[in-house]
Amino acid sequence: MPHHSKSRWRRANGSDQYMLAFDASRAERYALLDAIDHSRTGLSRVRWRNVRTLLKAIHRLDSRGDGCFAGIARMTAETELNRNSLNVARRDAELMGLVRVHRRATRSGRGRDTNILRVDWAAVAGIGLPSSEALGPESRNARPESRNARPESRNVIHSKDEVLSLSSEQNLPPPTPSDQPDDWPKVEEELFRVGVDDAAGAIAAARAAGASPRCVRRLIAVWSLRRTEWAPYDHVRLYHRVRRAKRDDDPELGWPPPSADYRDAQARQASVVRRAAEVDRIERRRVENKRLREKNAAEWREKSTSLVDELRAAKATSGIEQACDTHPP
Repeated sequence: MPHHSKSRWRRANGSDQYMLAFDASRAERYALLDAIDHSRTGLSRVRWRNVRTLLKAIHRLDSRGDGCFAGIARMTAETELNRNSLNVARRDAELMGLVRVHRRATRSGRGRDTNILRVDWAAVAGIGLPSSEALGPESRNARPESRNARPESRNVIHSKDEVLSLSSEQNLPPPTPSDQPDDWPKVEEELFRVGVDDAAGAIAAARAAGASPRCVRRLIAVWSLRRTEWAPYDHVRLYHRVRRAKRDDDPELGWPPPSADYRDAQARQASVVRRAAEVDRIERRRVENKRLREKNAAEWREKSTSLVDELRAAKATSGIEQACDTHPP
């Protein structure tokens, strides 16, 4: 790689985001990371996979070019790694020189300092494949005439395997209506509109796994009904679920468990419902007891009145009999 001046490696706004020497898109940078084999890094397959996931998350969250300011909670949600794996991946990335950490003090000089994470894409390209292999001929390193040349004007020599591959692709049956290419931009727009920043990357992963636009739309529909289960990182859950989408995938399955905040809220709501039900039961019991007391009192009054009337009648009858005995006719 030829030598460039220092400004060549920085953004125009003067930030410290280290960039590749060519204008690579996010998908191309991800392709460069995916093309790096773990044997070139000195890490195990799992540890390099975690580092790669961390680098993608940092670049995805650094949308404005001033670094990634996400805390540990946001990073664990974004990468779907536990805290221990995330710390190990960050330490590995720093030791390899792939992540640069800067500390920024608060404006007032009080409070906690914040760490700013940036990906050193020059270091990534240094351990990866050559840019012409990983990112294709559309990079800025390519000559202008080769970038603007039409495909038919290039002298391309295909190998026998490539010719067989091209002929087999031409004999494929036409796609179904749900898999038409013009549907994918619409699905990507829908995904971006609901809050997924890297909608293009998620769609590319879903298409590579054989998912259809209809499958992704069904995932968005299920997510819209359950998004409160993962708030405030619900769009992150949708992003990872779409990336894992496959052909004939069940949209109801494959989702992560609800967040701790959602479970706590559900537990509080259930407690309120149980308490309300208990209060309602006690009130119904109080009303029923009152009704029974009033009923028993009414029955007792009725029986007492009947008893008094019977005593009075018996007393009157005995008085008449006594008078008859004293004064016979």
